[in-house]
Amino acid sequence: MIIVFCGRTSDGATGITRQLRVSGLPVVKTGVLESCRNATLVVNWGCSLRFPTFTPRVLNRCIVGDKFHELELLHRAGVNTPRFSRSRHVGWIGRRFMHEDARDIQESLEVGDYYVERLGIVDEYRVHSFLGRSILLGKKVPRTDVGEVHPWIRSWNNGWGLSYNGTWRTRIPNNIRDLAHAAVRAVNYDFGAVDLGVTGDSRTVVFEVNSAPGDGGVAE
Repeated sequence: MIIVFCGRTSDGATGITRQLRVSGLPVVKTGVLESCRNATLVVNWGCSLRFPTFTPRVLNRCIVGDKFHELELLHRAGVNTPRFSRSRHVGWIGRRFMHEDARDIQESLEVGDYYVERLGIVDEYRVHSFLGRSILLGKKVPRTDVGEVHPWIRSWNNGWGLSYNGTWRTRIPNNIRDLAHAAVRAVNYDFGAVDLGVTGDSRTVVFEVNSAPGDGGVAE
C-alpha cells in the first residue's frame, strides 16, 4: 500500500493519488500517522513532522521548516538564488517564513520575516524533479481568462498560470533542469517542484523548492 501523506486539503496530493490509482497502484491519501503502519511507501506531501520508525520508506522524510532556511541551504550548496537577508535593504522585498502564491509580496510588507533582492526577471519556470529526473517542466505565462496581469508577480492570483506545452519549449535554458535537481538535493528532498527565474542578463536563479506542489494553475 502506498500512502500519500497530507494533513490538509491539497489539489496536488489529491491529483497524485488519483494518478497513481489510474496506474493500477494501491494508494490512499491520509493525514493520520497510524495509517502508515502497513505502508510499503509513504509520499510525504509537505508535512513538517517526524515520522515514526514503523515508516521505513518515506519520500521527503524531512521538510525544511521555513523558506529563509531553505534559501540558506540552497546558498550553502552553491545553488544560484536571489540575495537574501534577515535585515531590511532598500528595494528588496519583504517575505514571510511561510508563504503561498506570493500573497506576502502582494501585501508589500514594511516589515518582513526576511528580505530578498528583487531581480529583473524575464521568464519564470517550474521544474518537477523526482529522484534526479525531470518529470514535468512548465513556463509561467499570462492567463487568457483574466483582463489584468501583474507585470512581475507571476502567481495565479496575479493573472499568471503554467504552460506545459507551446513554442517556448524550443527556447528552454540549457541549465534549468540541472539547477532544479541541484536545488532538490540541497534541501535533501526526493522530489520537489522548483521555481526558477531567468534574468535579463541570462542568469538562472532558484526562488524556492515546493514540497507540496499543486499544478501551479494551468494556463492552457
